[in-house]
Amino acid sequence: NGYDPAKGGEQRLVKFMFSSFFGGSTKDYATPSKQWIAWKDFKMATNTRNSWER
Repeated sequence: NGYDPAKGGEQRLVKFMFSSFFGGSTKDYATPSKQWIAWKDFKMATNTRNSWER
């Protein structure tokens, strides 16, 4: 689903931005489906590929 906490490197930066975007840790999203919905909304709200992988 594109959400992989095990990945490092750039994915870790994205995860950090993702957490900051919601004002807290991703642990607040208790279920995988909620994580996926939040992650999908986050990716739509911020063009991560253009912003952070340039």
